[in-house]
Amino acid sequence: TDGGWKLVPGTEKYQIMSLFEDSSGTLWAGHILEDEKKAGLMRILPGRSEARSVLPRESVPIGSVFSIAEGPGNSLWLATTRSGLVRIYPGPSNVRAEAADIPGWPAAEAGITKVDQDGAGGLWVVGNSGVAHWDGRSWAVLPKGSLPDQEMISVLSLGPTEAWVAPQNNKRLSRIVREDGILRAEETLPKNHSLSQSLIFGLGRDSEGVIWVSTARGLLRWEGGRVEKYGRNAGLPGEDCAQNALWVDPDGDVWAGLSVGLAHGDMDQRREPQLPPAVTLLEARDGIDRPLQSLGPDPVIPWKDSSVFFHYAPRGSRWTEGIGFQVRLVGLEDSWRNTDINEARYPKLAPGHYRFEVRASSPTREFGSVESFSFQIPAPWWRRWWAQVLWGVLAVGLIALVVRRRTTVLRRRNEFLEAMVEARTGELEQANEALREAVLIDPLTGLYNRRYLTMTMPEEEARLRRMFRNYFMKGISPLNQNEDLILFLGDLDHFKTVNDTCGHAVGDRMIQDTARVLKSVCRTADTLVRWGGEEFILIARRSDREKARLIAEKLCLAVRDNVLVLPDGRNIRCTISIGYAPFPILDQHPEAFSWEDTLQLADQCLYEAKAAGRDGWVGVLASGPLHTPEYSPRLRSDLKGLIRESQVQVETSFPRETVFS
Repeated sequence: TDGGWKLVPGTEKYQIMSLFEDSSGTLWAGHILEDEKKAGLMRILPGRSEARSVLPRESVPIGSVFSIAEGPGNSLWLATTRSGLVRIYPGPSNVRAEAADIPGWPAAEAGITKVDQDGAGGLWVVGNSGVAHWDGRSWAVLPKGSLPDQEMISVLSLGPTEAWVAPQNNKRLSRIVREDGILRAEETLPKNHSLSQSLIFGLGRDSEGVIWVSTARGLLRWEGGRVEKYGRNAGLPGEDCAQNALWVDPDGDVWAGLSVGLAHGDMDQRREPQLPPAVTLLEARDGIDRPLQSLGPDPVIPWKDSSVFFHYAPRGSRWTEGIGFQVRLVGLEDSWRNTDINEARYPKLAPGHYRFEVRASSPTREFGSVESFSFQIPAPWWRRWWAQVLWGVLAVGLIALVVRRRTTVLRRRNEFLEAMVEARTGELEQANEALREAVLIDPLTGLYNRRYLTMTMPEEEARLRRMFRNYFMKGISPLNQNEDLILFLGDLDHFKTVNDTCGHAVGDRMIQDTARVLKSVCRTADTLVRWGGEEFILIARRSDREKARLIAEKLCLAVRDNVLVLPDGRNIRCTISIGYAPFPILDQHPEAFSWEDTLQLADQCLYEAKAAGRDGWVGVLASGPLHTPEYSPRLRSDLKGLIRESQVQVETSFPRETVFS
């Protein structure tokens, strides 16, 4: 409070999963229980600061409570682990509870994760079975297949006919609309949206329409097209938000359930935009690698050492997501230059006074305070006034000698400068190569990252197309030549469970260990990329598409057999689901589709592997007449139809009837 955050007494030992304030001003909190025979429910009465547990009078088992919403008649709706959707009637010291059913959803095993009142007496409900809405008279359920991910983790009501929903297994919010008693998906945020960069655990909205989003990396504030992050840099006690444990008071206060307890912030005082952090100048060096800060203010750099290097970083802040830099060297340039790296080099500067300036910049074009460093480079002795006078006097009496000597001096000077430029150019090329390597490596696993793939695949794509065309020009089939490129897209199964039960540190170790295991079974010609989160891509070069299933099985087996031993002696395992497709997709028409189309096919196969039960693989092969105008568009939009017509072959480790059915 008072513009900051603090833990609420009574909540320290619980993982808070849900918050709700009823019309009487009582704040209700749902939490996870080790003993499911009890009720994971506590309340904070008006005017109080501590939380107390409550129990039901009846025998309806409640267990852990994931979500709370207000219902009619002084009642509350609960999303529970043992009885699905439960309605309770609060009393002075305890509550009365009764179970409720949603048509087509299993009662005790519905896996309901969030409920949210729609402001008109109705209720939005999400869980493992999808999305449902109660308008006070009847239920409407979103048909299966309407969204890429059927399992939902959170919902935010925008009224009786609209709501945002967050999936459990991907990062993209979708807006659901109820019209004529039917639910449909109206829109899904694109992958490059600022809210689509991490898994979403909870949604909330204040009285001004500002949407708050809780994630594994702190809170996000969404107002119009602007997204701001609040984490430890903003005073939040932790950044590991719990599932749906988010409540926004009408006056702007935000309550957030964390893995370390319940945090409360008076966010009405934080309407000002978060400016990027200040920048610290870590080091400044000249052409002979001498530290310039040790020379005092406004140091003098000899002209022969006039190449300068600066290294900088955000100051005292953990907010680095989306942060870039702007730099300029006053005396050489007037305009700011954007850069994503934390260093700047200026080779062989001319004599003069300079001031290096750097500041942090946000994606919304806001800037932090400016850090500066001034220095000067004096002119060499032969460019000073007394030297110029001497040259003039000597030129009067020795003009012939000067002409001859000048020729020699100029030649030697040019050779010196050429050697200097060549040496500095080599240094810069080495430094740039090291920087490019750092930008393309995932820091957690040491694997290449998504940027590496987007930079290198266009060249690989052009090479394969030329090679396949050459085969056809020679009258040779390119198949069975071990010249295919196979894209394998893998995703760890139930990885969120590892994070929720063991913590994100163990989750990071599992990702590192999985990367090690996958790399151990790859060939030298293969490239393993961390695509993001728990997703990996294997680029198998010089392969045979007919044998792709053997590689997929080897990858699944390696992850399945791997055991991660924790410091406390526990063993944990993960499995992986894989989808794959070859490039070129059509061997007879290599120009028809790009490598991104192949990745899209692999992603569809991965989805089918997840839906079929996980811990397995699904792949597709296409050939024959699919390059004709009749079939080419369908490969992107009607893959299931082509499979049913036997135009596309499916390979899978699951029973055939369970995929693309």
